[in-house]
Amino acid sequence: RTGELRHTLPHDGLLTASKFSHQGGELFIATNTGIIRRWDCTTGKELGKFNHGKWIRALDISSDDKLLLATGGGNKEQVDVVETWDLANGQLISTKTLFGKYVANEVTVFHIRNNFS
Repeated sequence: RTGELRHTLPHDGLLTASKFSHQGGELFIATNTGIIRRWDCTTGKELGKFNHGKWIRALDISSDDKLLLATGGGNKEQVDVVETWDLANGQLISTKTLFGKYVANEVTVFHIRNNFS
């Protein structure tokens, strides 16, 4: 808590979204390349990557730090893709395509679980 720079975390492309885990030990950084990088906040080491494949506009993490959600891709037809990953094993769990009024600028686990499961 000294205000000192602890780590510089490299990324490709334009940073479009970021999210800290609820425990604060990890940081997820997304870019317009469709890649999300997972970082250890203490060591500054990369813990893994997730490939959304689209321009990512928002990230969210479940309150138990078990799921990562990313939304992005939007186009003229207002289509977004929301993907959910299991953070324990890095596996993609689900992909949802949202149209029109459901296009997500900000995603929340509660909303996805209750409306699109």
